Amino acid sequence: MRSQAKPTLGSSARRAALAAGALLLIPAVAMLFNADVHWGPEDFLVAGALLFLAGFAWQLTAVRTGGIAYRVGMAVAILALLVLVWSNLAVGVIGAEGNPVNMLYFSVPVVGFLSAVIAEFRPRGMVLAMLAAALTQLLVTLTAFVTNWGNPWSEPVEVILVNGFFIVLFCAAAMLFRRSAS
Repeated sequence: MRSQAKPTLGSSARRAALAAGALLLIPAVAMLFNADVHWGPEDFLVAGALLFLAGFAWQLTAVRTGGIAYRVGMAVAILALLVLVWSNLAVGVIGAEGNPVNMLYFSVPVVGFLSAVIAEFRPRGMVLAMLAAALTQLLVTLTAFVTNWGNPWSEPVEVILVNGFFIVLFCAAAMLFRRSAS
């Protein structure tokens, strides 16, 4: 039976870069056929950086460690953080595009990442890291409601649904990490 070697840091970075490049072909090709799709160089740079970081995080954590529950938990966590940051950069999560309250949403990935680093990406610690991300998302949402920051552009139901979606994803990742720790 042949054992598989764990990927090196360099090979992980190459895989993440290739995956990011392949995904960036989608908007590049779409621009050729659809006049409504218009990305500038800065859009490709930011999207490429986000996709690379998500792929590299996946390579460094899930591919190298744990069973299926840990890997699915990490996939959910990375995907939730990627979609949160991407959508916040693209159109904002609350209020009109460019609303300064959206800057608060960047605290969610910071809290999640720092908590995961402190936990050394161990399953039990990742449970707490994902719950910390969910709590941060909830606090940003409550702050927006209390201060009425999203009005008049975001209806309360929209704010609850969008933010609830991310909170549920972070809690789902926490449950998967908890299962992995058992």
